[in-house]
This record gives sequence, structure tokens and C-alpha cells, in this order.
Amino acid sequence: MIKALKIIGLVALGVLVFMGSFKLLVRHIFNRQDCERFNIDNIELRTGVNVPSISDCDCRVTENMKLSTFILDTTVVDIGSYAETNGFKKSGPLFKKSNETNNTSWQATLDDKKAEIRFLITYK
Repeated sequence: MIKALKIIGLVALGVLVFMGSFKLLVRHIFNRQDCERFNIDNIELRTGVNVPSISDCDCRVTENMKLSTFILDTTVVDIGSYAETNGFKKSGPLFKKSNETNNTSWQATLDDKKAEIRFLITYK
């Protein structure tokens, strides 16, 4: 009986350590404000917009703003379906989406002709 309790306790402890480590990693990614590591993950966490397969990217950070531009891989991504799935609305020649939260203000524009998606994120 005591052996079973020890095993259950160790399994529970292992699960808690794993969950805590995962939560710390997500927090670390969310708090990054650079272009070096986890750029796409940071954008996805802050905006809720999935960044699909890309062929090229450009990222610039100034003070508390980040501008990231991605060229979508059109051999893998159907841009019309992508825009609809991620809630982009047609506005003139571009698809647009934006939001503001306690931590972030962001705008995303999708150019279906150039297969380009651009994120402007302002960190508060």
C-alpha cells in the first residue's frame, strides 16, 4: 500500500513539474520582445493568429514596437482559406485584423497578391 502511494505521489509530482515547466516556457515566449528567438510563437500568443508555412521573413524592433513581415509559402498555404480561418476582413486591396489587450496592441495585414502577412505589435 505504501509503495503504491509513493508511486502515485512520484507520478503526480512528475506531472506537476512538467506542467510548471511548460507554463514557464509559455510565459518566457510571451514576454520576449525581440526578433531572435520564438518570434513566430510570440506573435501567435499575442495575436491569436496562426502564422502558416513561410518562405521568408523580416523583423524589426524599435523601442516597444515590433514589425514582422512574412512571405507565405503558397505551395502549402491557400491564402483565401487562411484569411477566412483566421478572421481577416477584406478592407480595400488588403485583408486586415487588429485587437488590443492589456498587454498588447496589434494590427495584422494580409496581402493576397504578394502572399505577405505583416504584424505591427505594440507592447504595453
